[in-house]
Amino acid sequence: MPSGVPLSNIQDVYHEANVVDIHYKHFASHAQPIFFLPRLQFYECNIAFGGDGDPHELTILKPRSSPIEEIILYASAVSGPIMLAMLKTCEALKRLEYTQLCTRTAYRRVNPQQLTETLLLHADTLEDLFVNFDDPRDKRWEWEDHTDILYMGTRFSQLHSLKRLAISMQSITGILAGPPATNTSSPQMPLRVEEAPSLIECSPESLEYLKILACGEEIQEKAAELLRTVEKRQRFTKPTYIGFYFNRWLMKSEIDLRCGLPNLRLDIRYQDRKEHSDHLTLRGLRNQGLAVFATKYLVFTAQMLGKNI
Repeated sequence: MPSGVPLSNIQDVYHEANVVDIHYKHFASHAQPIFFLPRLQFYECNIAFGGDGDPHELTILKPRSSPIEEIILYASAVSGPIMLAMLKTCEALKRLEYTQLCTRTAYRRVNPQQLTETLLLHADTLEDLFVNFDDPRDKRWEWEDHTDILYMGTRFSQLHSLKRLAISMQSITGILAGPPATNTSSPQMPLRVEEAPSLIECSPESLEYLKILACGEEIQEKAAELLRTVEKRQRFTKPTYIGFYFNRWLMKSEIDLRCGLPNLRLDIRYQDRKEHSDHLTLRGLRNQGLAVFATKYLVFTAQMLGKNI
């Protein structure tokens, strides 16, 4: 870390891997001392690569011991144990943004229902959530035999303070927009979890903003059911924005979804492959060579934390 920085006053931290192809192999050990910072409010790490590493560095932190309120992990390849240990350390999480990175290395990545159970620890405070597990290449964990972990589950609706949600279709519905690129099984392989609940059953009633990404035609029935419920002011009385972002290359025809509420903005979009990929990788707003070293902000790369990247 840069010399002369009053670490006890640092509130915001951003760091990343220097080389995308190598990733950030020592993410957990570098994150641990950061979470000891007594005034830390915001933490962002891009291309975190914890693999199947031992989460011991994070589990030695006491539960709810960190004042951090916002965590952003983009293009992450972090194991479930490491991810869950990090979230349990937060005293009162208000915002989480998380996207997975598809890698050639197999590891025990966090799955949607694991994440739901951990986020419920922050049900009284979590207001903003962006989570995207959807990647057509990323189905190496034989999901056909473990469909219950493909989506967030009905307990996700218990996040009663959640106001803004952006999430992939797969994560909220248990439906894949198309066959995984790595799939070698029969073309008749099902692309949906038959017992998966409706959008109504999975969505928190507190939502004001809902954006569902990486959609395929299969979501139309569930989306229409949700919009009818919103229009009748049944259960969901707060939404002012609902958006569905469809993968254009998978669509055979345009989608017909409507809602008659004058104060609700219904946003139907068709995204190309690049836009879809952007939602799964880096936000890019902070990756402009910014380096501010002050009492409130600390921005650095993995190389500044340790030479072994």
